[in-house]
Parts: sequence; structure tokens; C-alpha cells
Amino acid sequence: MLEEETKCMQKKSHINPEFYIGSSKGRIIGFLAISYKKLIRKMLGWYFREIVYQQNQFNESVLITLDTSKMLMQEILDKEQLTDHKRSED
Repeated sequence: MLEEETKCMQKKSHINPEFYIGSSKGRIIGFLAISYKKLIRKMLGWYFREIVYQQNQFNESVLITLDTSKMLMQEILDKEQLTDHKRSED
């Protein structure tokens, strides 16, 4: 279960600031809408790219921490099972 959740998080952890801009409002209105969106992206892109970069770094750190925690939990479980097995033999 934890493995599946981690894989799902890994797939969704990276944010792309340059997502597809499209519109289906017709030929002229669609062209104007796309042009407006591209203009806004160019004007504000410098600001959002830094935020997205920081968020991607945070997401990567969280995933690394989760992987480390998962490995430590597995080690604890393995040691506990080994201890239980030794006790049952005695």
C-alpha cells in the first residue's frame, strides 16, 4: 500500500510551468485567447518559474524523506521478525 502511494506521488511530484495553452472558442476568438494567455505567461513567467522550481525541490525532498522512512520502517520490521523468530525457537 505504501509502495503504491509513493509511486503515485512520484508521478505527480513534478510541476511543469510551461503547460500547453490551447482554446477551442473558434478561429478568431481562439487565436485572441491564446495570444492573450501567451502574453500573460511571458509577463508573469519569471515570477511563477521560481515558485514552481521551489515547489519541485520541496516535493523531491518529501519523496526522499518518505523513501528513507520506508526503508527504516522495513529494517525495524525485519529486526522485529528476527527477534520474534529467535524467541519462538528458545
